[in-house]
Amino acid sequence: LQVKSQTDALTGLANRAALDSRFAQFLEQARRYKRPLTVMMLDIDHFKRVNNELGHQCGDQVLREFAALLRSCARGSDCLGRWGGEEFLLLCPETSRDQAVLFAERICARSRSHVFATNRSQTLSIGVAELGPDDTLDSLIQRADAGLYAAKRQGRDRVCPA
Repeated sequence: LQVKSQTDALTGLANRAALDSRFAQFLEQARRYKRPLTVMMLDIDHFKRVNNELGHQCGDQVLREFAALLRSCARGSDCLGRWGGEEFLLLCPETSRDQAVLFAERICARSRSHVFATNRSQTLSIGVAELGPDDTLDSLIQRADAGLYAAKRQGRDRVCPA
């Protein structure tokens, strides 16, 4: 039951509750040991088009495939989860902003080259934020989200540090 309550039913990734819990632990450790912590907010570009043109079952398949692609990119120390809809969160302890930007660019390239069940490639927009001295859990998420929306505004298929 504990596992079920911590898992997104569609993708098998950590759900919002599990992410919140792990994030609080990562934040505490980063502060205690004065270590870097970076957050990535990832969003599938034009996902609504998949649902509208191909149907929600196909959209669900894309979400599952995307989750598997992200899982294959994530490192053992990272925490990956579905934030909601077509948004995902990747918590990267011991990772600076510059390292996370390079990592995020590799994830974008993997997604771009992957042929999904739709027979289309899907691009990503990713916002990256590194924990600062005054950040709270909420402010760090807000900054990663602001980076994500900057990536969308700048044309999608890109990484924007916040």
